[in-house]
Amino acid sequence: MFIQQKRILKAGKMLMDVKRNSDFFLGSVVDDQHSKIIKDREDQNLDFDVEWFPAPLYGIMSRRNADGEYIVERAKPKVTDYRVHHYSLRDWGGHIHSGECYIEFERFQRSFIPPKELKIRIIRVTGNKKIALIDRSFVNNPQNYEDILYATNLLLELFGNATTMSSLQELPSLSIKRVNWEILPRGQKIWNAVKSGCVRTLSRSEQRLIKARYGYLQKHNPTNVYCGIGGYTGYFVFEFQKSSDVVYYVFDSILYGKATYVFKGDWKKMSRLTKQQILSKNLQTARIIHNDGWAIKVKKYV
Repeated sequence: MFIQQKRILKAGKMLMDVKRNSDFFLGSVVDDQHSKIIKDREDQNLDFDVEWFPAPLYGIMSRRNADGEYIVERAKPKVTDYRVHHYSLRDWGGHIHSGECYIEFERFQRSFIPPKELKIRIIRVTGNKKIALIDRSFVNNPQNYEDILYATNLLLELFGNATTMSSLQELPSLSIKRVNWEILPRGQKIWNAVKSGCVRTLSRSEQRLIKARYGYLQKHNPTNVYCGIGGYTGYFVFEFQKSSDVVYYVFDSILYGKATYVFKGDWKKMSRLTKQQILSKNLQTARIIHNDGWAIKVKKYV
């Protein structure tokens, strides 16, 4: 079934030509217009055999896919949270003092729904047509309708069309390599990589703080820099080789939390844990709050 619209409300619309309990794939025809949009926003070329994880820049479905979402719990008591604020004040001598600070406020509690982390592979089909294919197969039964609806609406948001492909003979071998982190080329400007993510959705005050922190870490010449994908969108890991047997991994996020985390050892294992799991067992080497003393405290690890 091929559809061309903005969104569907029920999965059944995609399944009219798919046999019950049979496997199928979901994909979209890639046209030049959408390729240009993705190139402009992410600097990502959708060439054949490219594996692509959509950044959370295109709408609510891409944000849910990359970052998950929070559901507001209005029936529960409010909790204390903080937002960053840029200030500029003139003293008695006429000198201007500016900077960023965190302001306390009360908000409703929120429940987190994890991201789906669907990736897309660009393939070639009959007639040299370019197809963006979700990196997993689906089964036509009611248990999977929620996932089918989700994946279809993600494709519609990205490309404006979606199609089912139930013949496996139509497709090349799908040996998708799934990873949770990707390494940035050495010497790449970190701020350029940050801007290509969802930093555009943050306030100017938040962007100033992030740019200052990431500039400081980059200035100290990390051995490697890892950019989070999947459930770790928004996180960067800076690796610093302090000696032959001491390596520190500095975690910092453009979206989440109010602190930088430092680890030694198996940092990828640590990255799969929640902050509560890490803090309750004191698994971090250091937890450094984002405040005026941040640079002094992080200096010993970089």
